[in-house]
Amino acid sequence: MKKVTKRKIFQFRAKLAVGLWRDFEIDGSDTLEELATAILAAYQFDCDHCYGFYSKIKGNKSESEEVYELFADLEDGSYIKHAKGVYETIIDDVFSPKKQMLFFFDYGDSWEFILTCKDIVQPEEGVRYPRTTGSKGDAPKQYPPIPE
Repeated sequence: MKKVTKRKIFQFRAKLAVGLWRDFEIDGSDTLEELATAILAAYQFDCDHCYGFYSKIKGNKSESEEVYELFADLEDGSYIKHAKGVYETIIDDVFSPKKQMLFFFDYGDSWEFILTCKDIVQPEEGVRYPRTTGSKGDAPKQYPPIPE
């Protein structure tokens, strides 16, 4: 007999700086690729660069025990040997309440988001996920104008 699992909604806060954060909810059966897209959408950024999730919040992220990178899904792979990919890794397999990870986006411009799983709840009927549920501070421009 097949085991039926209940749908879970993960509540996250993606903090970019002091006083600058976005809260959002996403289905736990979504992938880390979809989680990255939701984080960036909450800040009105385009998902047009490589990214990764790292368990080490401060210091050298490549020394993280847990690493999930877009690079791991690409042909050349990641230089971090134990890195896993994001295309097939499910949110529910990585996050639990209170768990934090560094979401590092755009290795050139180096956007660093502290991602915290705040809670796991049941879905609301009629709601489409992911959805942004709160925010504080004005999002920076992903590509600020270059001064002349």
